[in-house]
Amino acid sequence: MDFAMKIDPGALVNLPDVKSSDMAVHVTDSELAVHFGPEFDARIDRQSIRSAMLMEDPRPAVHLPMGISAAVERLGRGTVAIITSQTGLVRVEFDRQVEGMVRPPDYSRGKAPRDAAPVQFDGMILSVQDPQGLVNALSGRASAAGARSVSRE
Repeated sequence: MDFAMKIDPGALVNLPDVKSSDMAVHVTDSELAVHFGPEFDARIDRQSIRSAMLMEDPRPAVHLPMGISAAVERLGRGTVAIITSQTGLVRVEFDRQVEGMVRPPDYSRGKAPRDAAPVQFDGMILSVQDPQGLVNALSGRASAAGARSVSRE
């Protein structure tokens, strides 16, 4: 199942190489794949998912910047946020550290090297157009109406 990222007006203005057509959240029976243009890629084993839940906008206590942010102290230092909206948020927790690849934005327009580097995290926040659908898909309840979260403790 594919889930489109939710994009607020102006959300991509400071992300020169990320295009809305090059962002995807994909759920299969075996993995959660997240692609955010050339800046982030992760393929995560679904067995490592401990929980997936809807998340309210954390403002004003915490402001999540558009794009990729990590080490959000108030939301967990091992959390990576990949958002293009302050709404439609889903928080996914893993039972172990998982890995993705991150690349800095290209503000030099191709003049500077941009090697990808691994990033490890045990939680992820995503902004998607259908947050309840993503929670349901990650819990294996793609058609379950009204499910708010899934947890495997």
